Formats: sequence, C-alpha cells, structure tokens
Amino acid sequence: MPTAAAIYGGIGGSLLGAQQAGFAPIYLIEPRDFASPLTVVENFGIPLVFGRFLKDFRTKDVDVIIGNPSCAQFSPLGMKRKDRGKLHELDPMEFEITKFTTEVAVRRPKYWLLENVPQATKHFEFLNKNGSAGLFFNGKVILTLEEHEVTKFDIECCDHWPYQKRHRIIWVGRRNDTPRLIDLWPSNAQEWKGCKEVLDDIPDISIPDYNHVIPNLTTKRIQRMDILKYGESYYGTQNNRRLDPDKPAYTITSHCTRHIHYKWPRPLTVRECARLQGFPDDFKFFGTETSQLDQVGKSLPVPVAKWLFERIGNELQERIA
Repeated sequence: MPTAAAIYGGIGGSLLGAQQAGFAPIYLIEPRDFASPLTVVENFGIPLVFGRFLKDFRTKDVDVIIGNPSCAQFSPLGMKRKDRGKLHELDPMEFEITKFTTEVAVRRPKYWLLENVPQATKHFEFLNKNGSAGLFFNGKVILTLEEHEVTKFDIECCDHWPYQKRHRIIWVGRRNDTPRLIDLWPSNAQEWKGCKEVLDDIPDISIPDYNHVIPNLTTKRIQRMDILKYGESYYGTQNNRRLDPDKPAYTITSHCTRHIHYKWPRPLTVRECARLQGFPDDFKFFGTETSQLDQVGKSLPVPVAKWLFERIGNELQERIA
C-alpha cells in the first residue's frame, strides 16, 4: 500500500482523502495553533503520528507528501491584513510555501502536492531547468530542488466536489526517477449541484456532540440576516454571504468568512461547513468553535484530495509498487 503524509496538513482532511484513495497515512505535521491534536488522534488513531515541528519525522520514508500552507497573505478574502500589498518586502524564506518546499527537498518523496490560491502565483512560481526545479519569489530563485520536475494545475474544486466553489492551484512535484503525471490528469468534471443537497437534512437545533451548535445571535442580527437575498453579504463584502440553495456554496475558509444559511437567518455551524468540505459525519472536531471552523476551512475538500491521490495512486501501483 502506498503511503502519504502531510506538512501544513491542518487536521488531516487531505490525508483522509488519501486514505479513501487507498493510501496509508503515516504522519501529519502542523505547526499552526488552530489545529487540534485531539481532532487528529480521535479520527485517525495509530499508526498516524502528529507533529508540531517541521523537522519531525524526517527519517520516515513516504511516497507522497501534501501541503496546504496558509493562503491568507495571498487571498482576496484577507482584506484587512497589514502586509497586503507589501509581500515583496518580506523574507521569502519565512513563507509557509518556502518552508514546505524546503521539507520536500530534504525528504524526497516520490511525489508531492502543494495547494494554494491562484493569487499565490503573483509572488511564487516553480520553473524547471536542466533536470531540476527552482522555486522563484518575485522573479528570483530562492530554492532549488535537485533532480525534480514540478507541474502546475489550475483546478476548480467544484468540478470534483460539486457542492462548493473553490478555485485552487495545485503544484505537483516528482522526483526524476518517477513517471510524469501530466498525461494522467483528465478533468472528469462533475455537474455542479446545489448546496441544499448536503445541508437540507441537518436540523435547526443544536446537537453539540455532532459539532452542530446554533449561534446565539441578537435579535437585531437575526433580523438583518433574515432579509438578506441569496448572494448578499451581511457585511457588504465577499465574506459572509447568504447561500443559494440551488447553487454550490461559496468557499469555506475559516471563522472569518462564515457564510449565512439559505433557509435560516444565521451563520453556518461547524458541521454544516464540514458537510460542504466533504467530511463524513463521524469525523469529529475538537477545540473552541473558532478553532473548529478553522480546522474545517483550512483543508482541501476531502473528495478533492481523494481525487488527487487516486491519480497518483494509480501510477504508483502500476509502475512503482
């Protein structure tokens, strides 16, 4: 069985997809505070091990590593960030994209996947030359992966999980002694569907053990949300918009962009967000509500991760195993 690991892997949404695709998850590294080790342990158990430091588990061989570094610095949703418009002034080695790439250069898995928002390519890009791949920041090479090739894919997650719009870039790296995947990446796009298909059966009553707690709102806020039309935002921005039941949901990101239910005048609960991210109902989240919302949102949708790992898994099984 091929193996998988995650660096900047949150609470393991991508590894859950890998597991569903026939991979054995062996480790998950997450230095960011939002991730709850208890969420990982309770849902994966042994033999998956959880680490907080980027250098953890370097001696463990693994076939595929996936990373979901923070996209907040690049995303148009992060409008209030103090470093917006000043990213070119920052140290490129301090970005999580660079730190992830440093780790795959050291660990040398057969393949690796790096996911982020398309806006990240305004500052970061990989270029292949003479059998190696260079990581560039604002046009200057900052890191070289010897004997590697990197291919970039632009995907709409809704093509593979039809209930949520989520436009992403996936960089796929491979060692030069492994087969290229570029010809094994058909779109297989699904028809987009309304978010009500995965939300309608969840009742409007709190079920704490199910990560479904109805927010306690003031009468004024309830009244304001009640009059929102589909697509309108509570704050007048692209955040916190009211869902249209017959269309895919807007991107689920974190507690900062909590969208409004199409039927009820309230924000989505943790479980409702998890449904839209493709987590199964028996996957439980631990920590504060804010932490749980971040755990859900800072993940690749589970079915999309499954689709990605299936593509690589087929090649590993046929040519490498």
